[in-house]
Amino acid sequence: MLSHLERYLQQLIFGQNTSAITSGKDVCLANAAYLYFVILNEYKPEDVSKMIIKTLSHDSYEVVLTVLNYLLILYDKFDEENQSKFLLHLCEKSDKIAILKDLRKDEEYLQNLCSVLKNNTYLECIQKTFKVLSLEDGTQRMIIANGRQISDDEVISALVNHVETGHENVTYIYLDSLLKFVHEKLKSSSLSKDKVLDIIRVVYSCSSSENNDGIREVVVQFLERNIKDLIAFKLDGFSAEEKFEYKSTILSTLVTLLEDDSDTLRQKTSDIVTKISSNEDLTSTVIPSKSAEILMELEGFNVTNVEEKIALYLVLALLDFKSEVCMSDDGNEECRVFDQNERYNIFLEETIWTNGCAEKIINICTETFGKEAKDIVRNILNNSVYRNVIENLCNFNFTKFEEFFEKNDFVEVKDDLLNPKIGLFVNRLLK
Repeated sequence: MLSHLERYLQQLIFGQNTSAITSGKDVCLANAAYLYFVILNEYKPEDVSKMIIKTLSHDSYEVVLTVLNYLLILYDKFDEENQSKFLLHLCEKSDKIAILKDLRKDEEYLQNLCSVLKNNTYLECIQKTFKVLSLEDGTQRMIIANGRQISDDEVISALVNHVETGHENVTYIYLDSLLKFVHEKLKSSSLSKDKVLDIIRVVYSCSSSENNDGIREVVVQFLERNIKDLIAFKLDGFSAEEKFEYKSTILSTLVTLLEDDSDTLRQKTSDIVTKISSNEDLTSTVIPSKSAEILMELEGFNVTNVEEKIALYLVLALLDFKSEVCMSDDGNEECRVFDQNERYNIFLEETIWTNGCAEKIINICTETFGKEAKDIVRNILNNSVYRNVIENLCNFNFTKFEEFFEKNDFVEVKDDLLNPKIGLFVNRLLK
């Protein structure tokens, strides 16, 4: 009986179907494939990997999607709601470790996945294929090269481009693939200096609240594994401006993540900061607010130039957290009170950073230079080593700060859409 059913399913899924009826055909074939996987898991588990490789080459996108869903189950990465009974059964019954071990022995497995990525036109198939490929080590070159011989730099450039321009549903997969590749290069001390700034810029841009949780989680995981190697990375041959941008961007990434909406990501970032500031592996946990104080000391960043230290504090004081405040157009006073409270809550933590950095700048200027902060800050703003970097990281905040600062007078910020930390910072420095 079982052998008859198996032969029938083989014929149904892979045979030549000349029927003129096509409505519902793909769904029927997909369900047949699910059923076949269930039967094989129960009675012929040694044949499951062969069936997976074979169905990856199927003409029907529904059948290909079926095997991709099954692969994500094997990798424990299938998190969609409302799973079918077939998927639930496969999730419970499959010997995931053994099947993946068999697949990895067969070169055709990764080759067929790459063929799906190259030839399939359905977005969901492309997304899931890329996700499966990214779960295997060392597949970045296969994904990008498409059979060509390409350098590490070309792999990094292509992945960076995909992160910056790709569909939002696959951004985090491209990012994860990029950062896994970078991790391996850092570990083997073979990361190209020509690409390290591009990588750090992408990491920073993906750390803000504009990105979804999955993207920010990938950034934090990367920093957990690599922060000490990144800070110790030799910048020989870099210009003074590039060196400043490198340090500023790493610092800005950490500060942004310390203020993340997610408690989990904030705490993980706090642990990263304590790892930077200590030569020992700490077993105790430091809360994010305490880590912010530690980070503000710039410990571990090897900042010996006093002007550079002030410039870094300028970046952190004016950093653009990309917080969005939607002020209501409703004239109702109750709505306006709510809007003002929302605005206060969003900018409160930014103001804490600004106040702390202002204090640091004032103390350095007094103790080191014996001058007022405004004169030293003005020199730094006119220094080409620092100016462009500060402007790029702080955006509108820098523009408004400079505008108010050059008035050389105390400022009361009244614009509802303006971050109050700008006025606070100007006032502190001009006192």
